[in-house]
Parts: sequence; C-alpha cells; structure tokens
Amino acid sequence: MSQLTRRSFVGLGLAAASSLFTDPVLAALGKPELKNERKLSFYALNTEEKYAGTYWADGQYVPDALTDIQNVLRDHHNDEQHEIDLRLLDLLVLLRAGLHTNEPIQVICGYRSPQTNDDMREGGHHGVAAHSYHVLGQAIDIRIQGRTLNAIHNTTLLLAQGGVGVYRRSNFVHVDVGPVRHW
Repeated sequence: MSQLTRRSFVGLGLAAASSLFTDPVLAALGKPELKNERKLSFYALNTEEKYAGTYWADGQYVPDALTDIQNVLRDHHNDEQHEIDLRLLDLLVLLRAGLHTNEPIQVICGYRSPQTNDDMREGGHHGVAAHSYHVLGQAIDIRIQGRTLNAIHNTTLLLAQGGVGVYRRSNFVHVDVGPVRHW
C-alpha cells in the first residue's frame, strides 16, 4: 500500500503532535519495542553499497553502525565522509514506519562535500543550493521501492521534522532536518 490512508494521516498527525513532549521516534511510531532498537537499511545507487542494521539500541546510538552508515552515505564523487546528523536517521525511521515498509532506502545523494556541491552548482544541476543541508550531513535524496514520490513526500510533510521536496524529473525526494518547509 503506497498511498497514505486517512487513518494513517490522522495517526501520524496525532503522533507528531505528541512528539513535542517525548522522544519523537517513539511517540510518532507508537511502538514501545523501539525503545530498545532502531533499524535502517540503505542501498546507495551510485556505489551499489548496502547497509542494513541496528543503529540505536538500549537507549543509545551504536558507534560502529553510525560509522558504517556514514561510509555508505559518503560523497561518492570523492569518497569524502562526514558525520550524518542523528536526527536525519531518526526521521528516516519515522518515514519508513509511516509508509509501512521495510524496503531499503535507495540513496541518490547523502553527504555532499563543499567541493562537489560547488561543482554541481556551477555545472547547472537543478536545485543544488549554495548552502545545502547535504554539506552538513543533514539531508538525503531518496526513493523507496514500492512507494510513490508523492507518498514519500506527503508522509515526510506530516512528520514536520524538516524540509522535503520532490524532484520528479530526477525521480527522487529530498529530505532534510533543517527548518520545516516543502517544495
């Protein structure tokens, strides 16, 4: 089911509102078992590398998992790595739960070095911001198999945890943990 139902919409809205007072992941998902574990899986389209595992367990982030995620989400143009904002990882957990999927997140772009960002802007790539959240490790461009761009965009909007934009020509959704906004 790739479309957001009215029940899912209301549930996510209520959960998002309650997240102001508790851990946003636990509140939005309403799943007490996530108190002990949070998992993600990625497939980096440009390098064909994968990550699947638990990045948060027993109340804390797992350093080795974060290192593995940082490697998979690195700038594939120059292999430069950067710390990935933990809020972004938590947002992706919320997104997959809201979409009712365990499919890997297909990554078009995770971290982007300042040099790569400048090169892309100068090369005329559409939508590359001068002060991109990718450069801060706070943004990711994604697809999820079996889910439409609209479903990904709308579910991320409901979570109200940052920015979200659809790039239909390039077939991806941009998600970040900057100010809440959409395009």
